[in-house]
Amino acid sequence: HVPIKRVADLLSWQSFPGNVLLKLDIEGSELAFLAGAKPMMMALKPTLIIEIHPGSLKAAQATGEELKQALQDLGYSRYAEMHCLETTAAIAELDTSRQRNVVMFMT
Repeated sequence: HVPIKRVADLLSWQSFPGNVLLKLDIEGSELAFLAGAKPMMMALKPTLIIEIHPGSLKAAQATGEELKQALQDLGYSRYAEMHCLETTAAIAELDTSRQRNVVMFMT
């Protein structure tokens, strides 16, 4: 048995200074993380690095479209590929059918 806790309950995130960057490499559990960390995400407005992995999303019974919608609901609007950070595109255009690391930016 592995105890599960929300990251927002484990960290004293209210006292984080400055800008925050989060790297999510959680094997398709991004939707669960975002739902559990919503107050923290809304308050800190962190830049996110997310590994998009279609197989992991499917194993977690999630879709790329659901992930994109959850990100947009939190206020993320643009993303960039890790190899080309100076070029951004709308999250709605993000192709989640192939594995890659992307950076998510809030408006």
